[in-house]
Amino acid sequence: MPITWNDDLKTGIADIDYQHQLFFETINKLGEVDKVKDRFYEILIELQTYVSVHFRTEEEYMRFTHYPGYQVHEECHAKFVAQYKIILKKISQAADIMDLGPELVVFLGDWINAHYQNEDVKLASHINKYRLKGC
Repeated sequence: MPITWNDDLKTGIADIDYQHQLFFETINKLGEVDKVKDRFYEILIELQTYVSVHFRTEEEYMRFTHYPGYQVHEECHAKFVAQYKIILKKISQAADIMDLGPELVVFLGDWINAHYQNEDVKLASHINKYRLKGC
């Protein structure tokens, strides 16, 4: 079941919005892979790279703008990375990794939606206010 990007998810921060769109696209690629193990691994690596770049981008914004919720937001990122590593381990040990594809897509979709609503909205508001101040 694909997850859908829409304008309601825009933060108003172009690079973060673009990265969020890529995250959605990459998650959906996992759901579309049909019994091609090598391609599944390629997408997992692509996702891991994306997550690293995206989290670094958000954390740079947080440091630069002195975001008061930095620690909580960063902890959310760390928890995601830990959970993702557990899933990758399960996948590496599975007889048929394709059986775990749907579980991974659900986990990623649920995580991005919850994280966006609980953390990214607050961060975007902070960054946009910081910009309005002319800082």
